[in-house]
Amino acid sequence: MKVRFMTPEEYVSMPWKNGGGTTRELMVQLDQAGQWLWRISVADVRSSGPFSIFPNYDRSLSLLSGKGMKLGKATGDVIINKNFQPITFLGEENIYAELIEGEITDFNVFWKRDHFIVEVSYLDKRQSNSLLLQCKKNDSFFVFDLDSHYSHLITPEYENDSTMIKFNAPLLLVKIIDISGH
Repeated sequence: MKVRFMTPEEYVSMPWKNGGGTTRELMVQLDQAGQWLWRISVADVRSSGPFSIFPNYDRSLSLLSGKGMKLGKATGDVIINKNFQPITFLGEENIYAELIEGEITDFNVFWKRDHFIVEVSYLDKRQSNSLLLQCKKNDSFFVFDLDSHYSHLITPEYENDSTMIKFNAPLLLVKIIDISGH
């Protein structure tokens, strides 16, 4: 497996156009036209407001810190107030986020739904401190250390490649499964 290591100093920080927050882009994969295939980021959300619309993308959001937020959706409200428990929704949904008792920080994954299936999971070192990662040639794993905020992108060098990771901090693990056939 190949590993790309990133430190918090390397993340690209972008203020939101509406002034309601800041996004730190941890990792992105672009297509030949420069459009996102997938993107992983952390956002500091300072005020309530509407989510941006991303047609043809699925999204996952996990609370990292703060009291949480209520997502107002056409299908009903969703309360996010437990850390590290991802929720998934369509990028084209009209969603209004209402903060619960102040600012939050969240972990976000966007992916083109016709190219990828993405699974986000929380790994607590109290349950185990090692994990066998297995994936096919075009799949990837993204590992985010919740203590240091360092990250690793792990990609296979061979078909059905695997590696064992050991960790001493809680992690968010993103498995990116390529279904595009490329």
